[in-house]
Amino acid sequence: MIISRRYGLRRSVGQLGSVLLIEALMLAACSGSVTGTADPKTTGVGTAEPKETPTSTEPSSVARERSGVRTLIVDLHGHRLGSVPDLPAHAFDVALSPGGQTIAFARIHHRVPQVYTIGINGKGLRRLTNDARGAFGPAWSPDGRSIAYSGSGSRPTFDIYAMSATGENPRRLTHSRKLDELQPAWSPAGGRIAYGAPVAKNAGNWLPRQGIRVLRVHSGRIARITKGADSVPEWSPDGKRIAFLRQPFPASSGYLNSLVVVRADGTHTQLVVDVGSPSWPLSWRFASPPYWSSRGTKLSVTAAHRARRYSVYVFRVDTGASREVVHKAVGGNWLPNGRALLVRLNGGRICAGTPFRC
Repeated sequence: MIISRRYGLRRSVGQLGSVLLIEALMLAACSGSVTGTADPKTTGVGTAEPKETPTSTEPSSVARERSGVRTLIVDLHGHRLGSVPDLPAHAFDVALSPGGQTIAFARIHHRVPQVYTIGINGKGLRRLTNDARGAFGPAWSPDGRSIAYSGSGSRPTFDIYAMSATGENPRRLTHSRKLDELQPAWSPAGGRIAYGAPVAKNAGNWLPRQGIRVLRVHSGRIARITKGADSVPEWSPDGKRIAFLRQPFPASSGYLNSLVVVRADGTHTQLVVDVGSPSWPLSWRFASPPYWSSRGTKLSVTAAHRARRYSVYVFRVDTGASREVVHKAVGGNWLPNGRALLVRLNGGRICAGTPFRC
């Protein structure tokens, strides 16, 4: 994970996702229906963005290929089924809507990240947030009407917010003054949001063991269900389990994580893939949230093994058995039919702490 030096923490690469966007915020400093508290400093703007054009005079498709980033839809054997045109090359925190027709993502806008949406057909690029210190980590509600994300307004820490899918009516759902609350994931029933809180303000260690927390949206009650150096939670389709990444060696560098599943109440922790030891050269390195298949039997994730480039793999939850789906790619969001994945071909590079920024 890359953590901002504004916390007085060491720089390392360990967990990914929206946590890593804190670095982008450091760079900036250097140069429907949810309950919560409105924050006038964080507004969904819902403004349409002009279509971006490559700096070269070549056709846009040629320029995208030469940039090394293409967004494809592939089957579970890695065969191309289609593509997503005009998703910005530097998009990150990519999230597919429940209906599979819209992509929410974050990208840098005026030196801080903001949340956007675009149709899977590449049309309708729209910026949804205008947070002064940045908004990122979008997560769709199960009905597709709302998007949760991390934002701050004018506060010193990042909280969990929710807004309509068009960027209206943002509401702050958490109010911690000591933790950055990041990486929200909406439960299938819509009543709970799981999130990570891996960064404590003014903490002595770069990754305190804050664990995964679950917020009850309507009451505001929060339960801490794990106590490890855990991040990027994702709910199983039946809402009974949560998959996440755990860093057993917080002092180590790299995406050296274990792939873990726990019941939603925090009991019965299952190691799907154990990272081994920090000196073990064959360790898996995970660099994306673990996305559940529609039947809850598999997890797709960006991973690397034996010092290879990052690729998209599928793991069986019960045995941990793995299969590479797309070589030198990142992502792995499942389409609603459960038979295809959304991936980005970028040579398997992990840049600036998150695969989607390459």
